[in-house]
Amino acid sequence: GGGDVARTLPAGTRLRIADVPAQVSEVGAPVVAVQGLDDPSITGFMAIADLTPRDSTPPVVRMFDPGGPFSPDGDGQIDEATIKARFSEAVAWSLKITGDTETLFQMTGTGASVEVVWDGLDAGVSVPDGEYQVRISGIDAWKNGTATATQKVRVDTQAPTLADLTPDDSVTLWFSPNGDGVRDTVRFTADNPEPGAVVAKVRDSGGSVIDKWTVVNGADPVALTWDGRTSAGGYAPDGTYTVSAIPQDLAGNTGGSVTRTVQLIAALRSVDSSRSIFFPQDLDGLARTTELRLTLQRPMAVSWTVLDGTGATVATRSGAADLPAGDHTWTFNGRGADGAMLPRG
Repeated sequence: GGGDVARTLPAGTRLRIADVPAQVSEVGAPVVAVQGLDDPSITGFMAIADLTPRDSTPPVVRMFDPGGPFSPDGDGQIDEATIKARFSEAVAWSLKITGDTETLFQMTGTGASVEVVWDGLDAGVSVPDGEYQVRISGIDAWKNGTATATQKVRVDTQAPTLADLTPDDSVTLWFSPNGDGVRDTVRFTADNPEPGAVVAKVRDSGGSVIDKWTVVNGADPVALTWDGRTSAGGYAPDGTYTVSAIPQDLAGNTGGSVTRTVQLIAALRSVDSSRSIFFPQDLDGLARTTELRLTLQRPMAVSWTVLDGTGATVATRSGAADLPAGDHTWTFNGRGADGAMLPRG
């Protein structure tokens, strides 16, 4: 009409095709309604032949990882959350972390890859434990729609407490790491109620840590096995040691330790018996005794103890002097400390 004005746009002007049906010009050429991408005041119609197609595919979020639980308590263990994302193309992105109602953290940037660190602080103070929503969005240079993704990140500053460590501390365990295949290791079972890990430490009688290792745990209890070696690789000398089990959660919080005492006696070898089953109660000449045997690699004081099925002591034997190195036996006749025949079991 009389108000139409023809304009020549500079080469490279970015336009988007408006959502209006295509038309035909006076000379029969198909035309479409357009609007300036960078300057929305540019509006009008252009011949399709004068347009060069550009990117029309909206971006997508290929990867979004808000990180695992963390504990912003300043102890140096997982105090921050590292949030990572990757888009299908370079975008102008925005990342926002919110609580129940308020925005706690916000950052913007450009690029296809995103890596942002959140310290979990609000006005310098750690936010309360719990889950927080992390939302990322991005739009490409041609404004082909917004790619968005939402995840949650967990703040956890509470240390776990070991639920159980077996055997309990009612008995001091002993083991003999000398390669004879009998009690060469000592083993405990630790139950951390939270996914994470259990750290084991072995201390000598002076309190020095001589060995340390970590076992990752899930929902089930894990075994802590010490073979008698120090962290330097050699065997620890005979003596009394303390094994500590320390629970950790995925946020890096460390709970209190639970300890057990063990005796390392490498000089004791080949502890066994001649019979696993014998029957002295009938007083006949068959299988009336069993021979308990051991081998000493150096002179030692030896105490023999027989326990029943409940763990109660029913018979003992000990000498006033150290036994010499070599093989030693005790013929056990099935009688208790009072001389009476023990019941079957």
